[in-house]
Amino acid sequence: MKTKCLEDTDTTHMEFSDQPVEETGGINENIYINLDSAGNLVGMTIEHAATEKISWSWYSSTLLAVEAVGEGIIEEMRLLLTETNQ
Repeated sequence: MKTKCLEDTDTTHMEFSDQPVEETGGINENIYINLDSAGNLVGMTIEHAATEKISWSWYSSTLLAVEAVGEGIIEEMRLLLTETNQ
């Protein structure tokens, strides 16, 4: 995994794979995921990373959901984030 932190824009980007990005989807207004052609998670970008509420449990659940769900993962991740932040 590679992580890039851009302090000037308060953005964090994590790369989980070197596969080409086929689709990018927004989980909310600050979190975006990149998927390859098979629907596998390639990367995740978090805008306003210092203020975005993401817990380790959400992050862990997200990675498990990506492995389990594959297709339709964007909606699944939205649900996980909503449940975690309630």
